[in-house]
Amino acid sequence: MSVKLGPTITREGLILCVDALSEKSYPGSGTTFFDLSGEENHLTIAGSPDFSRLEGFVFEAITSKYMIADPFPFPTTALTMEVWCKTSNTSVSRAFVSYSDRSDHNEAILFAPPSITLYGPSSNIGTSINVADGKFHQVVRTSLRSSGAETLYVDGVSRFAGTLAAGTNFGADGVLVVAQEQDSAGGGFSGSQAFVGPQAIIRIYDRVLTAAEIKQNYLACKGRFPDLTNV
Repeated sequence: MSVKLGPTITREGLILCVDALSEKSYPGSGTTFFDLSGEENHLTIAGSPDFSRLEGFVFEAITSKYMIADPFPFPTTALTMEVWCKTSNTSVSRAFVSYSDRSDHNEAILFAPPSITLYGPSSNIGTSINVADGKFHQVVRTSLRSSGAETLYVDGVSRFAGTLAAGTNFGADGVLVVAQEQDSAGGGFSGSQAFVGPQAIIRIYDRVLTAAEIKQNYLACKGRFPDLTNV
């Protein structure tokens, strides 16, 4: 299936692209969130979360609403994870996206608020970055496993850099879950760790995007979100 992702979206290494604003990714009904990357890594929608074409799927502090791909060909050596989302919840830490390799259920998580924490193989690193302001943001994590280099971008700008579990690869062919933290592969959810708010776009690449490429993706999509902070 040939799908236009937009003239300036970075495509090299793209293995997942789900976009609520595209009728080809989600026609408005059904339980499949279609992957536009060409890799057919479609997500299954559970619990009938509220949906709007502008904001995407709205998740709540309950365990029944999420999206899942099992198995998912998660990148093992290099990763870029991009999420367009909105939340104002600051009470406890909640998972934007989580990945379990079946032995380590916290293998790769983008976790917040009050500030974003990056989880990797058997370890994690905190940041001081908080996006829980009730506005849409592009949140991007890059990870290079050989050096352990981790970078966090918000709205096309690098906001944090650190090192996490250098020399340890992510496990392969695990379970990807949107809006829940996994305490077992594909399950073990807790409502207190469920994402609260809408998620509209999720992209995963099997390489580390450059700062210019991440800014390129931001500029290509920011006009679709009226309340997005301009950079």
